[in-house]
Amino acid sequence: MGMAPDLDRKIGAMSHGMKKRFSIARALLHDPEVLLLDEPESGLDQEALSLLDSVIASRSDSARTVIMTTHNLERAVVLGDRMAVLAKGRVAYNEPVDATNPEASRHAYLQHVGARQ
Repeated sequence: MGMAPDLDRKIGAMSHGMKKRFSIARALLHDPEVLLLDEPESGLDQEALSLLDSVIASRSDSARTVIMTTHNLERAVVLGDRMAVLAKGRVAYNEPVDATNPEASRHAYLQHVGARQ
């Protein structure tokens, strides 16, 4: 996660983005079968986002599962193979993602959550 230069710094002195990097790295230490990420892209710069995408892609195989919450529908379509939409605390939609047709995923999201104004 590109943290080597900051290994000697105290966590309290780090930026939000660097704290997020350490948090993600800590979650990966034991190579879990299921990895839960709650809006992991929040607070990350472009370099860290690229690293995060690589980490997610490398962990998404038949032996492991990555569950990620995000408000960034485009990233979800690119990174995921399934998309679930929660509406009012319930799963309103849970289908495979068609990466070749991101507009279909956007339409499904808007259909189940509604266009918020």
